[in-house]
Amino acid sequence: MEDFVAFEKEVDAIVEALPIAKLSAPTLLHQLHQFIFSMIHMSGGDQTKRVAGETISYRVSYLLPWLAGRDWDLQPASVPEMMATFNEADPKRDQFKILLKYSHFCEFVPAVHRGQYIVTRSASGFSLTYPNEAIEEAEAKDIIVSELAINFLLGKAFDFDDRLFAFVESGADIDPEQLVPIATERAQRFAKDLVEQALITDVGLGEVLGSNRATYKKLQASLFGLASVAGEVATMYYGLALEKDGGQLFDRSMSWATIVWEEQVWSQMLEQISGQGAEVIGRFLDAFTYHAERPARQRIGGEGYTPPFYKMGSARFASVDTMMVFCHERNAIQGFMRNQPSRFDELVSHDLEPTLISAFEVTLQGSPELRVFKNRKFKGGEFDMLVIDPVTQHIIICEAKAPMPPQGVRATERLGGRIGEGMKQLSSFIARPHEEKLRVLQEVTGLRFDNPTLHYAILGRACFGLLNVWTQKEITPITLPLMRLAIARLRERKTGIAANLTTMVNEICDEIFAEAKWSWRPEKIELCGSVIEIPLLAYERDIIDRWMRAAGT
Repeated sequence: MEDFVAFEKEVDAIVEALPIAKLSAPTLLHQLHQFIFSMIHMSGGDQTKRVAGETISYRVSYLLPWLAGRDWDLQPASVPEMMATFNEADPKRDQFKILLKYSHFCEFVPAVHRGQYIVTRSASGFSLTYPNEAIEEAEAKDIIVSELAINFLLGKAFDFDDRLFAFVESGADIDPEQLVPIATERAQRFAKDLVEQALITDVGLGEVLGSNRATYKKLQASLFGLASVAGEVATMYYGLALEKDGGQLFDRSMSWATIVWEEQVWSQMLEQISGQGAEVIGRFLDAFTYHAERPARQRIGGEGYTPPFYKMGSARFASVDTMMVFCHERNAIQGFMRNQPSRFDELVSHDLEPTLISAFEVTLQGSPELRVFKNRKFKGGEFDMLVIDPVTQHIIICEAKAPMPPQGVRATERLGGRIGEGMKQLSSFIARPHEEKLRVLQEVTGLRFDNPTLHYAILGRACFGLLNVWTQKEITPITLPLMRLAIARLRERKTGIAANLTTMVNEICDEIFAEAKWSWRPEKIELCGSVIEIPLLAYERDIIDRWMRAAGT
């Protein structure tokens, strides 16, 4: 481990000494945005490249501490000027390749320090492995289950719009306001078809954004409509640039892939699309904006969350791809938590678990045979939720823990700690004598039970972050997507929910994990003269996408 720590310091020093490290943060971010855009949109249908682009969009978040040490232009250069500056500093992109590898290095180094990996010195560098197969399996299952909770758009993606191509092909500069009608049409589709689960109540969201959920959804849909149109324009310019070998066309493409607009332009565009006022729009955008001038603890982003916007003077700098991926409720709440921690604790944090429990309860609607009891205290504990079928006397005892879900695939220690508390509470009740359990259940519900069958569940929002969740058998791990899948199947089979929910969740999990065909494969990173081998999870993404869509509708 000492060797690895020394190597880490060496890598940091080498990256800091790169000539591109002297470039401004906007110039570096633009190059990262350009790479992400080309991998996602210009991959020619190559799924591997598209996934690589999406992965880099998450990894940029791990570069934020390094980027914070760069120069942040108060008046950023134009996109073509930033491109020219970077080309001069790194014409062959050798340094940029090192920076991409460094972003991956920064992603897994914190896990090394937490003891998640065993570090072994090898002839060429270092090998990182999980301590045992049980941890490998638990981590894989957590990642796959978390993918089911990702936000998505119902139906197929947008077709290329001939009106946009006419603008591009004309050769004239496109005025942003020309895009408003098409962006407005797309915003209406996003407002109707975007699947995103609420994390907090409308009151809590109002505290975070200064507006209600309906306004948030309208602004989010408007931003997505705008980003979608801008990305399509950038893609069209890029295609023409390749076809005609046109440097100016390429500059135009990148000027739409990374947008640098004055605050007033952002506000005017979103005001026309959404119909909302400038003050509400400004607060909405600020919730997703990285401010380099703020203290580090108040800057948004990190742990897989790449800020969609960066504030520089009177301008906001944004990537069309990160806007689409990261402008979601979870990240607005995370920013509020960092900037106003006391108000978050006072007004928002207590919303997380009740909102999760309410969503659980909504999923049970349509089953009049069930009785639901929430937040029932007893001596030595509290039940978050009891789901009871009084006729069959099957009882689901559910503990809900809803810390902020991680952005990206890696579980967090904070998440695992909260889930561990819930597991401990359930285990404590399980250990009580049967007669005592019966007495407590009758006291908190006012119902009479003869010999009830008890089922135990731990409810998380997206994943769990805890090995024990997947290795023990007494308590069933449930997320909202898994619950929706299980209840849909039970209703299709006309089978009792209270008696069979936990069994069905386990059955569906087994199916998902089997169909995913997951495996840990060694990935090699050549960095600063050493080779680091780290396990990378591979699985059938199309299969998980199908399950995700089934769970969200």
